[in-house]
Amino acid sequence: MRSTTDETERLDPIAAIAAFGRAAYSDLVTVVALSVATSLASLHLLTLGAALLALVETLTDVVEGEAL
Repeated sequence: MRSTTDETERLDPIAAIAAFGRAAYSDLVTVVALSVATSLASLHLLTLGAALLALVETLTDVVEGEAL
């Protein structure tokens, strides 16, 4: 017979929700920080293209898990 303690530790829903919350918060902070940086960088219309390209590149790296 298996121990119910092992099964409870493996299937802890509170831990899963906490891990999801940490990941969602981390992604939210990243998106907000990048949005602020892009807004500041594109105040002049000449730098709008470069700011948008940097934003897309950084978000792509974050989604693929290559950054940070």
